Amino acid sequence: MIAIGIDPGMTGAVAAIRSDARGRDREVLGVWNNPVHQVGKKNLPHVKGMQNLLCDILIDYTWQVVVVGIEKQQERPYQSVVKAERSIVRQYGVWEGLVAARDWEYELVAPKDWQKLMLPGSRRTKVNIKTLSQRKAKELYPHIHVGRHDRADALLIASYIERLHGR
Repeated sequence: MIAIGIDPGMTGAVAAIRSDARGRDREVLGVWNNPVHQVGKKNLPHVKGMQNLLCDILIDYTWQVVVVGIEKQQERPYQSVVKAERSIVRQYGVWEGLVAARDWEYELVAPKDWQKLMLPGSRRTKVNIKTLSQRKAKELYPHIHVGRHDRADALLIASYIERLHGR
């Protein structure tokens, strides 16, 4: 099985984990930043880059079951329509469309759900969730350079999906 975790957004990330049927043989295929391109001073989703990234991840694993977890997002009430055009909500929709078009099984994962399973017993506040996420990703995958918190989130979302859907 290939579990893919997606943290949408301009600074979001994608992570992929391959595991065997028993969940014993586990390999992180990689963690990638979300593809964006600059138009003037604005960063916009690079849809073709997003599509290519998904294809590149799975080029050697086309025969395996793929399950994708996309972190659920919602528009913020204070966000203008223009800003929403290039916002996390747009990235979220593009990722969902690309995954659905490939006919892969996917789940829209609420942050509180994956955090509850992957960061158990931690006192999660908006302030410390980024640090907790980075620590847990480094603990589970010490050989992977996590870097930013969104890369850690994507890796933990992939782990969450693998644990829920492990075959």
